[in-house]
Amino acid sequence: MNFVFAVAALLVCVLHNVATVESATSTRNAGDSGQMELKTPLGMESLRSAHTKFQPHDVSDIRRRAQQNDAEALYFLGIMYYYGNAVGIEKDTKEAAKYFKQAANKGHQPAQVNLAMLLLLDPANNRNAALAVTYFTRAAENGDADAQWCLGRVYYEGRVGNRPDYERAAAWFHKSAEAGNPFGLFHMGIMHEYGLGVQQNFVEAGRFYKRAADMENLDAMYYLALLHAYGRGFPQDIHKASLLFKRAAESGHAPSQYYLGIIFLYGQGGFPRDYDMAFYWMDRAANGPSADTADAARRALAELRRIMSKNKERMQGLSKRFADGPRGGPEASEHLFLALDSDGDGRVSHDEFNVAWHKPPSAITFDSEDTNHDGFLSWDEFNGPNATEVVVANATAVVSSMVAAKQDVSNTTAQAASDTPDSDQPG
Repeated sequence: MNFVFAVAALLVCVLHNVATVESATSTRNAGDSGQMELKTPLGMESLRSAHTKFQPHDVSDIRRRAQQNDAEALYFLGIMYYYGNAVGIEKDTKEAAKYFKQAANKGHQPAQVNLAMLLLLDPANNRNAALAVTYFTRAAENGDADAQWCLGRVYYEGRVGNRPDYERAAAWFHKSAEAGNPFGLFHMGIMHEYGLGVQQNFVEAGRFYKRAADMENLDAMYYLALLHAYGRGFPQDIHKASLLFKRAAESGHAPSQYYLGIIFLYGQGGFPRDYDMAFYWMDRAANGPSADTADAARRALAELRRIMSKNKERMQGLSKRFADGPRGGPEASEHLFLALDSDGDGRVSHDEFNVAWHKPPSAITFDSEDTNHDGFLSWDEFNGPNATEVVVANATAVVSSMVAAKQDVSNTTAQAASDTPDSDQPG
């Protein structure tokens, strides 16, 4: 049965702390990927939809078959009671569990998995974890890849025996991965990256993450990106990491949104420094379901607001000096140099050059003007024969655009601040 629907994140997350791409900090969550899910009958992929309403004769036929101890009908009836979207059937997890159990005891593998899931949803009964393992094991030993992954998660989280059993977890994750289950593949990547139940091997971790990422597992994209970003098992490649972060971020993965915001904030991985995009992705991460990521994103937004406020004040002051001055020429060019030299040391660093704009004009290229390649622009370099003629000739207009950009971003910042919640939104 290939169609599954999310029910709830059932197991405690295991956290792994690492540094961000550019000196910021964040939290990697090895338990985010792959919520355990109820399995749904083949072809009934829209069962949970509010638009799906089964007619009375459909329910009557299923009940009739269930009374005849038909395992598929018993299982189907359990699904109906779990979701409560069939005519004449209200949501009732106890009834769902009853029918799943009847089907499970007849060897119905998806029913065995679903029953085990419901048993784990009842934390008040510690005996349920052991019983859940029994049903997971029945399905897993008969080759159910989802059951194999779920069983691995139970051992990984230490839901039996009061402590994790990483060797057993790795064994079941491996079986699930061999069957092509994306969650099994992802967790095998975790096991290899951190040496849990297997020998630590970054190359193997990357191989498993890559296979899961190719199946659109967002956490696998994120973890693979971090391997590339830190050069773990691969040559360090911020550009490749950035593309993976972007791919996952666009699908709603909050930690990737945060990292992508960092990349735009600092202009890394082949992406230009772009404060608008940094705000966009940080704001999305700040409003996401991950508390750790949201907190980090809010701190980054606060820092970005501080930077932009400081730059706005400086640029407005410089703009006044330009009001009655020439539109171009040496004097205007000197003012532009002063605008870029924020610390007043008589030279412009690469960071100062980029920070001056939320989007540096395409006509300005730091590397072409840094003739001695020392990472700074002197006044002679800035105003010399290699200086960008478009910039020098229109220095006043450039500064004016810088001021306007600060105002635009300031407004964006104020809106982001008003939209950012004081507490985490429910997932």
